Amino acid sequence: MNFEMTLNINANLQSVKNILHAKHGRIKDLIIYKDTVIKEENEMRDDMKSLKEYGLVGGFIKEEAPHFSLCYDFKPKNDCHDPLILSWVR
Repeated sequence: MNFEMTLNINANLQSVKNILHAKHGRIKDLIIYKDTVIKEENEMRDDMKSLKEYGLVGGFIKEEAPHFSLCYDFKPKNDCHDPLILSWVR
């Protein structure tokens, strides 16, 4: 699934995570990777670091700003371990 978002280069990683949580709903163990290769050295783990601190560069005009691809992985958050609990007996 591909989608685009525009962010200020000074936005921190937590801002990106908030957007992804809003997009996908109840998720856990969200990991964002710099570039499109999922490997440990590309992991962006520090939520307080800005995108600029991760080495991404921005532009002054939205239409001329560079585009970057980030990859992410997550697990669905399942608080209910027994799906039968969600059923109503009539």
